Amino acid sequence: MSNKEQTNDQPSNFQDLAAVNQRLAVALAEQQRIAQLVIQKDLELYTLNDTLDRQVNQLKVLQLMVNEVRSLNNRDKALRLMARRLVQELQFSAVVVLLGPPPFTVGVKYSYHEIDTDELKRLPVIIKAFEKKIVYVDRLASAGPDEQALGKVLHATSFVALPLQCHQKFYGVFICALDDPYLRLSEHDREFLEIVSNAIAGTIESLDLEERQHYIDSLKTEFISIASHQLRTPLSAIKWILKMILNGDLGPLNAEQATYIDKTYKSNERMIELVNDLLDSSRIEEGRLEYTLAEVDARLLVKEILDQYRVLIDRQGVIVETNVDSGEPAMILADHDNLILALTNLIDNAIKFTPKKQTIKILVDHDRSFVRITVKDTGIGISAEDQQQLFTKFFRADNAKRMQTHGTGLGLFIANNIIRKHKGRIKVESEIGVGTTVTCWLPPAKGS
Repeated sequence: MSNKEQTNDQPSNFQDLAAVNQRLAVALAEQQRIAQLVIQKDLELYTLNDTLDRQVNQLKVLQLMVNEVRSLNNRDKALRLMARRLVQELQFSAVVVLLGPPPFTVGVKYSYHEIDTDELKRLPVIIKAFEKKIVYVDRLASAGPDEQALGKVLHATSFVALPLQCHQKFYGVFICALDDPYLRLSEHDREFLEIVSNAIAGTIESLDLEERQHYIDSLKTEFISIASHQLRTPLSAIKWILKMILNGDLGPLNAEQATYIDKTYKSNERMIELVNDLLDSSRIEEGRLEYTLAEVDARLLVKEILDQYRVLIDRQGVIVETNVDSGEPAMILADHDNLILALTNLIDNAIKFTPKKQTIKILVDHDRSFVRITVKDTGIGISAEDQQQLFTKFFRADNAKRMQTHGTGLGLFIANNIIRKHKGRIKVESEIGVGTTVTCWLPPAKGS
């Protein structure tokens, strides 16, 4: 090839090279665009995953808090637990619960910084939150002066202050803050904390109700105890005076007088029975019913009760079948008087609610694992609905009220508590018109 031909070919080669370079530049630009898009999507995906992880973690912590609070019966402990979880598990920098109305008291304060709660309670923004207005600041720098004042007290870059509300009642203000120059409270965080504030308000309400109910119950128990003690002495005096009159110690009575005095004596006996039941129930509730345990034979306990009830059994005209006079001793570790009281209530019910000429079976049997005492009657029975309330105080089934107008409704409550104190258990099986079976299981004495 001549030099002239080579010179003529150079422009063509340069044009081809330029075209290739242009295509490479376009391709490179496209690759860069795609790379930037991938990086952007990766960042969005990372942010989304981070948000989802935080949401899942928040839900887990919320569930954990709710489950833990259910087992508590103290408001302050519940608030401390919830605040600690929010700060330690979810990395909030501060949680404060102010209980209202103003002037507020501090229900709980849990934070990484020292917070002047006296100053906090005086801030106008706190009053605003208590007046049902949510105060949400995601960036302190762009907030108003009142909000900035709150942020400075909290040492926070973002925060939310929410009213504590449950069933149209306001309990105070819940404040949650974040101190991080790179993070802020998101809208989702605000929504989550609204749920938390509702949970806190619900917890305060339920525990306040429980505390009030417990206080009322303690007052009632104390009143019953005092009133019963005050009644016991005059009732005992009336009993012995009436007994002296009936026995003729104060002179002879005609038939009509004797009838009226006898009715009065029986009414007084029922009053004494009521007072004794009230005293026993108040002692149980206050933990003042003392137990002195010793080895006793369950057969002899039941026999002792039946001997005491022989007159009532004959008067009621019921038939009692028992095995307490035969068999080996059924030894248990028990408080004699208290267990007598429990079993007396069970046997007394069976006798009272069994019609004449019907049978009551009172059985004691045992093996190495338990001593079982069974009281089975063929009386009026108890409905399935009423059986759910048998061991509660003052409860009496409707058919029992119709058959026996007087009664305290405390017998099974007392019996159940005493049996449980002996590490035993009690079960009632019954059917209307067929009868009732009450079974007690008690642990045997060691070596029996």
